[in-house]
Amino acid sequence: VTGGTGFVGTYVCRRLAAKGRTVIAAGIEPFTAEGLFALGPSASAVRFVSGDVRELSALEAICSTHKPGAIVHAAGLLGHDSSLKNPVQTYAVNVGGTVNVLEAARTCGVPKVLYISSNAAYHRKERDAFDETHPTTSLSAGNPNAHYGASKMAAEQVALAYYTFHGIDAVAVRITSVYGFGMKPGQMQLKQIVEGAIDGAHVKIPSGGGVAHDT
Repeated sequence: VTGGTGFVGTYVCRRLAAKGRTVIAAGIEPFTAEGLFALGPSASAVRFVSGDVRELSALEAICSTHKPGAIVHAAGLLGHDSSLKNPVQTYAVNVGGTVNVLEAARTCGVPKVLYISSNAAYHRKERDAFDETHPTTSLSAGNPNAHYGASKMAAEQVALAYYTFHGIDAVAVRITSVYGFGMKPGQMQLKQIVEGAIDGAHVKIPSGGGVAHDT
């Protein structure tokens, strides 16, 4: 699991371990105390290994050593605003990192890759609810979710190319708003909304009060 010590990655690791899988959590930083708590009894079946998705050689070394049957690619940089502040880093991790994961799978013979994408890949919402028939591109305008949305859409196309031309069984899952124990402050608006309501705090949503969240 790339990004295995992140918020989503931790819960993926916990779920896989609970099903009796031996799980390798690849990431830049080891599990925090909160992450280990979130893993619960599954922690003993999850092993952390240091690895940056921007480094193909590191990913190939991990795959060669541990010989995974599949990769869950959950590593990535999040956020509309943060992607505007640092477009280069966003594409390097979200697109370049995905290329490296799929290339490591190809060279090391890993047959399956599950890519954790986002509903930010959609170019616009045309109706309720979001489904795969919604457009992900436009001939005249950029993704409204900024470089984050564009990077997730581009990474999906990379995964499809590896499926079409190299036979990697690649699947992209577009998740929406997520919430739970261990989420970092400021990571998602939903955290501020839910916890602000519980604490009776005033919560300001920069994009306005008409924001709808699917969870």
